Amino acid sequence: FPTEPPERTKSAVPLINGAVLQYYADLKLVHINRGTNDQVQRGFIFDIFTGGEYKGQARVEVVNPGTCTAVVLNAVDGTQIMQGDRVSTQI
Repeated sequence: FPTEPPERTKSAVPLINGAVLQYYADLKLVHINRGTNDQVQRGFIFDIFTGGEYKGQARVEVVNPGTCTAVVLNAVDGTQIMQGDRVSTQI
């Protein structure tokens, strides 16, 4: 039997912290200030938060050198995603 559990997918994702540049509520898209220059890849999941308030998750769909665009998968009821919110691949 192995002595350690198999590696989880999330642990293979590098720690990437960034910020929301723009939120398009009608399209449920966030534009984030991290891209291929920061190791972002399509399919990465970012948690969205501000201070101690968790706001939801977004999955990266389009990646450019310095930015990416992600689809909001779930937003916490009663919160509002906005420009300047923090994002992280691991919280």
